[in-house]
Amino acid sequence: MNNLEKQKKKATEEPWKLIKPLSFGPGSEVWLAKLNGKKVIAKRYPPSNLPWPLPPDPNVLAKLRHPSIVRFIYSDKDEDEVRTDFFSFKPDAISLKEMLQHGTLPEPTRISIIGSAAYGLRYLHEKSAVGPILHGDIAPSNLIVTPTGKSVWLDVSAFKPETFPLGPGLIWGHPTFMAPEVLNEGPVTIASEVFAFGLLVLCCFVGRLPWSKAVTPQDIFGNLAYQNLSKTVSEAALPEPLNKVVRMTLALRPEDRPLMSEVVAVLRNS
Repeated sequence: MNNLEKQKKKATEEPWKLIKPLSFGPGSEVWLAKLNGKKVIAKRYPPSNLPWPLPPDPNVLAKLRHPSIVRFIYSDKDEDEVRTDFFSFKPDAISLKEMLQHGTLPEPTRISIIGSAAYGLRYLHEKSAVGPILHGDIAPSNLIVTPTGKSVWLDVSAFKPETFPLGPGLIWGHPTFMAPEVLNEGPVTIASEVFAFGLLVLCCFVGRLPWSKAVTPQDIFGNLAYQNLSKTVSEAALPEPLNKVVRMTLALRPEDRPLMSEVVAVLRNS
């Protein structure tokens, strides 16, 4: 009996319950819940006729084991066929988005957050047991930070590169952190997530990206700061090696962007 089967058997013996809602998205909702007497995070996928991406494969989620990736516990369906995925709960962690709303972060904290996030993304892209997979929605709201300054990725889509669901006029995730080719309805790839990571690092220093209030891809492309990313990065005055990392990752051509292993090497050797 594998770990997923053991968790399913145990959850059947001790039913779970929802405690309170944490957030509601267009295709899912997140709750604080209890499973086997312990607090967990529950992500629910109510039935919908809209073309939302399929929920992640629980067998893939169960094989993701990394300190910078939230731990998947169990997946269940209730009598109404609503799927609920359960993840470990870190009671003292807060999202990077919330931290940035409270003001500028101390430099050691920023470096620790960025380093942990880079290791987690490298694991998904290059080192996981299930092969290269995408996070699917790189954004400060999907990165939580523990009291020690370590960061953990939430809401992993677990799609294979270039298999993310696409369609005319459909863009999934936070447009603020998307690469130009994705905003143009191109495929989500490892290279496009590397670009998104670069924007996340930039956001750690400026607090909010200049185009954060843009609603459509056209709004983002029309923003002067997005049109001239090199100048935007220069004005942010990032310290090394983060200035180098951001400039590498924000290359306009996907083929010019590094892998996350190269990003990690720059961070580790500087």
